[in-house]
Amino acid sequence: MKSYYVTMIVMILWGLGQVFAQSPPEYQLLHQKGRTALDSAKYEEALVFFDQAIHKMPYYSQIWFDRGQAKLNLQDYQGAIYDLSVAIEKNPHKTQMYLQRGLAYRAIQYDELALADFEQAIQISPNNTVAKQYFQEIDQKIAQEIQADVQNNNENLLLIQSQNEYRRQIRRQRRNQIICNTALPVGVFLLLNRWVW
Repeated sequence: MKSYYVTMIVMILWGLGQVFAQSPPEYQLLHQKGRTALDSAKYEEALVFFDQAIHKMPYYSQIWFDRGQAKLNLQDYQGAIYDLSVAIEKNPHKTQMYLQRGLAYRAIQYDELALADFEQAIQISPNNTVAKQYFQEIDQKIAQEIQADVQNNNENLLLIQSQNEYRRQIRRQRRNQIICNTALPVGVFLLLNRWVW
């Protein structure tokens, strides 16, 4: 009877172990199938495998990174940014993760965030010429936008100044008209009244 209970307890523990255990071979297999699909430019298929692999092993940063790449290729930039951010959170020392997220930010024209990611990629890997190239490109774009904003502000300031000068001229003309239309006739009336009296 004791052996029956021992056997039952062992089977229950084994069953619970199977339920809660991570199955590395299964998630690795799914991840590898996803990478094969990604390398073959079958991005939708790759997403299915990566989703399943993440469900099995959500702690592995490389799966998040690969799913982010698939989403980047599908132009799902917000999704790519999310997945790459999770990958960076789990493993903040990989240049490629910052580089890919920077490309996603660049695609949706979040230039300051892209610049920060390219800069971080350069800090991790100072010889990364691709990151340096993107950094310089975005930095120049931001500098040009700032210069254009300054020029637009100067043009707007000149426009406002010319509008104010025009308004002053109009007020001056109205004042002169009022003087000519009211003060002059009153003065003539008073002068004529003096001569008459």
